[in-house]
Amino acid sequence: MILMWDIKNIDKISVYRTFFFHCGPINDIQLIPNTNKVGLKENEEVNDFPNLTKFVTCSSDRTIRFWHLVDPTLSK
Repeated sequence: MILMWDIKNIDKISVYRTFFFHCGPINDIQLIPNTNKVGLKENEEVNDFPNLTKFVTCSSDRTIRFWHLVDPTLSK
């Protein structure tokens, strides 16, 4: 189970979203940096930190899950 916490208001911390896709404990989580560099000029760097929305989890239920979270409040 993965819980995403809303910590905008420190006095009212709550669970924002819950994901129940593993049947066993999660043993590891690895972030996958976004590599979308379309439209960048030569020698331009991408600050991937705000865009880390992809990750992989592995579990004792012998499964690996790939995740890609999209914030519905962000405009395109």
